[in-house]
Amino acid sequence: MSAQSKAAARAGRAAPVSSSYPLQAPTGGLNTRDALANMPETDCVLIDNLYCQPTWVEIRGGSLTLATFTGQPLTLMAYAALSAANNQMFASVANGAVNSIYRVDNAGGGAVGAAVVGGAGNTIQQVTNPNFDYAQYGTGSAEVLWLVNGSDNPLLYDGTTWYSITTVSVPYALTGGPTPLTSLASVVVYKQRVWFIQKNTMNVWYLPQAQFAGALTQLNVGPNFKLGGYLVAAITVSIDNTAGTNDYIAFLSNQGEVIMFQGYDPANVATWQMSAHFRIGAPVGSGRDCWQKMGMDALIICQDGFLLLSEAMLTDRDQTRNAVSDKVRLSVNQNIGLYGSLNGWQVLLYPAGNKLIFNVPTSANAVTSFQYVMNTLTGAWQTWGQYASPLNASCWENFNNLLYYGKNGSIQQGDYGLSDNGAAITWSVKQAFSYCGEKSNIKRFTQAQPFLQTNGTVNVSLSLSIDFDNSMPTQSIPLSVGQGTQWGSQWGSFWGDAQQIIKNWIGVQGAGYAGALFMQGSTENLTMKWQMTNIMFETGGTFYGK
Repeated sequence: MSAQSKAAARAGRAAPVSSSYPLQAPTGGLNTRDALANMPETDCVLIDNLYCQPTWVEIRGGSLTLATFTGQPLTLMAYAALSAANNQMFASVANGAVNSIYRVDNAGGGAVGAAVVGGAGNTIQQVTNPNFDYAQYGTGSAEVLWLVNGSDNPLLYDGTTWYSITTVSVPYALTGGPTPLTSLASVVVYKQRVWFIQKNTMNVWYLPQAQFAGALTQLNVGPNFKLGGYLVAAITVSIDNTAGTNDYIAFLSNQGEVIMFQGYDPANVATWQMSAHFRIGAPVGSGRDCWQKMGMDALIICQDGFLLLSEAMLTDRDQTRNAVSDKVRLSVNQNIGLYGSLNGWQVLLYPAGNKLIFNVPTSANAVTSFQYVMNTLTGAWQTWGQYASPLNASCWENFNNLLYYGKNGSIQQGDYGLSDNGAAITWSVKQAFSYCGEKSNIKRFTQAQPFLQTNGTVNVSLSLSIDFDNSMPTQSIPLSVGQGTQWGSQWGSFWGDAQQIIKNWIGVQGAGYAGALFMQGSTENLTMKWQMTNIMFETGGTFYGK
């Protein structure tokens, strides 16, 4: 009989009985909304540089350099040609007083070529502001890319040649528009028209249908707005209701006021009607940086968090549960309060990776940054680079169904491989506190058994926090896969698999009602999938041992 059992017998009570509680990996993702005592046990108090799949948690993808240069990239722009072989991607880069646009998709991991626009020699034209808004427009026989920045002449790219657009430029020009044309600051495509927003005004300018250049017509939406300010973005959505599926264009002011119109010709009252007028939080950023098309809807970064335009139209601002960012709203709103005035906020949908990425700059021009990332299949949130291994992305883009981002001195392919250009990825996660199925009883936790599917040696620091304590890990545990013959070897030998499960029991200490597993590690060139964890504990009474 053990000493503990003998002591229990002398006290006239039974010795504590060990129990094991199976705890699913925290696939619910980050939760900064709920109190620690009420958080679902499959959520996370923090999760950084990991990614929640529907049934497991894995290390985020790595990075690979696509192109290098000197300076800070501020806009990434993809051009999709009629033939995929002619697709191209460009980056606008600030390098001191010299701003340039480079083609980056053909650099092969090395240095970019000469600037296609701007640069030291002011090719095509000088670039005084490297923060561009852009939109692609197609006629069926041609595809063009429009770039505007509210400071320089608009730029047009037809797949071969760049043009500085003026009222008299050849072969393409914009006539009848604002003076100067350099005040055009945002561009969007809606109902076969190209629409521009004039900087610091309530003026919208649009082209005839099926034309990407020519005579502009003014639409002054100022009389529709009640809170003043100026326009920062034009947003396009489609809404399915009892009238069927209809397209709308919404104009968003810096005050968070939204006016939605339906129709295709503002010059004809029979084909142009105001459909909605409502308010959201003030937008964070401008142009395409502050919104992203998502299905038929549009997602907006604003002081209320990350909102779907359709939800904002149908609900009051105090109904925060309808925000896409509801589960992480406290941290998101805190970050907006701290960094909302900085350049570098952006939202990007990455369909091939089932990811929705929100870039959070933490210094000017996003020289430093981190990301909120949502799994679009499950709604699970995580951060990338908030605590370690930062990507420090300043701009993002989809190109040929792959993810790319810009950082100081380079363009990177993101969500690629198992390291950041050969550097290990440091990750950390703290799962929500679990009562292990016995909320009213104190437990003495003794062991944890994380199930990690991996193809190499994983070094993990692990600890168990008790009753909502946020202490850091104090124990470093090396976990190694077993060795076996790979599948397909000759008969008569042990059959293994490159992917094997580590399920070592690790000693932990602490007594309380609830425990939360904290793990952190640094991995390079290996995969790791966290499947579940068994928690071993001895149950007492309301007070341990009673």
